[in-house]
Amino acid sequence: MSANKPIDFFRNWNGKLFCEAFSTIRLKNDRYKMGERYDITLNDQWCGDAEIVHIVDFKLNQMKESMSYLDTGFGVRETIEQLLSIYGNDVLNETFTYIVLKRLTKDYHLNLHLNAFKPNIDAVVQG
Repeated sequence: MSANKPIDFFRNWNGKLFCEAFSTIRLKNDRYKMGERYDITLNDQWCGDAEIVHIVDFKLNQMKESMSYLDTGFGVRETIEQLLSIYGNDVLNETFTYIVLKRLTKDYHLNLHLNAFKPNIDAVVQG
């Protein structure tokens, strides 16, 4: 693991940590900055490092379906329910941040997962 700041996940929502790019919805915090590298961990297990390539601040009532489905695999209502179960009901009016990260380090599990889908992708491309 490097000396980057960590971004820890306790659940691999929507299987996103297998992807080359993935998102996270967090309470707004100045520690998240465009272009910076972060160690990605899942339950304190290092999964590689990633760079923030996009940040958008929003209130929960401004969440878009595209944000919620890509991040958690759920619609807006279910995603807000999950966020409130994590942070508590007192964050209803707080500012959140939608963060998109680009994976910089590949890990063994990611490669196995991607290779499992390669034959199907090749069949579709070859038509």
